[in-house]
Amino acid sequence: KNLKERLAKVVDQPFARCTYRDAIAFLQEEIAKDPSNWQFPDVEFGTDLATEHERWLAEEKFNSCVFIYNYPKSIKAFYMRDNDEDGGDTVSAMDLLVPGVGELIG
Repeated sequence: KNLKERLAKVVDQPFARCTYRDAIAFLQEEIAKDPSNWQFPDVEFGTDLATEHERWLAEEKFNSCVFIYNYPKSIKAFYMRDNDEDGGDTVSAMDLLVPGVGELIG
């Protein structure tokens, strides 16, 4: 339902950008309000985001498509390039999260 409106929003609205660290902080803040609403309430740096986390970020927090970038080295493929600016804790990787879908591209 409302496919045309949803697609128009994707085309017309700029995509948000958010670091993985900020995404984790946003999720921790939201989950703390009522952890029983979440299937996977334990979220910290190094957590591989579940679909419920990805969809909340895209649908509730940003209400748009959002690029999450600078993921922890420990949860991404070995061949990803290290980010020098944070001491190598993260790599140059990103996921595109889309409302109603979750991760579309990684």
